Amino acid sequence: MTRTLAAIFENGVLKPLEDTGLAEHEVVEVEIRRKPEEGHAPRRQRVFGSAKGIIKRMSDDFDEPLEDFREYM
Repeated sequence: MTRTLAAIFENGVLKPLEDTGLAEHEVVEVEIRRKPEEGHAPRRQRVFGSAKGIIKRMSDDFDEPLEDFREYM
């Protein structure tokens, strides 16, 4: 059975904000996700290749070493 419920972390203990329906001493797995703050939009999942077509032109010497770092090479 999988279930999501809110809890608060106080004094080193996660305290559920609703009845868990669990038996005393029942062992469970816990996945922790921070609740988004009010007014903040959740981050979108990054997608590989999502910038394709946005970058129109890169400099021909893009992969060349920078002059500023020549003395370190």
